[in-house]
Amino acid sequence: MNPQIPQVEAQISQQSVIKADEQQPIRRTLLTAIEQSILDEIDSNDDFATSALLAIFEAQTQYEQDYGITIDKNHVGFSAPDAKKLTYLARRAWSSRGLTKAGLEILRKRGKDGISRLGRYRKQIAALLERRVN
Repeated sequence: MNPQIPQVEAQISQQSVIKADEQQPIRRTLLTAIEQSILDEIDSNDDFATSALLAIFEAQTQYEQDYGITIDKNHVGFSAPDAKKLTYLARRAWSSRGLTKAGLEILRKRGKDGISRLGRYRKQIAALLERRVN
């Protein structure tokens, strides 16, 4: 297991102890910090980026995984423009070949908004990590 994932999981776990009446505004602030941690890890940690890619891939429906497309508008998995390319990279990461340097560069390529391709999925990654902790 990636040593960075427990650090992010610990941050998520700490936010869970906030009192219910205080939770909403504080949780939003912590989630932003967690999202920033996720963005930083994607940019600097190959294992974390690969694990995040695979976690999103696994969250998709079986049909979407099989065909590399987005069918369900359920805010889970890859968006339609990314589905084919990121499904290919996820399958490669899952295989014994792993991701190449070029594959990691695709994940880290920044869009016009300055966010990496995989970083666009930071909220999904945070939610998947939170489920893993709870």
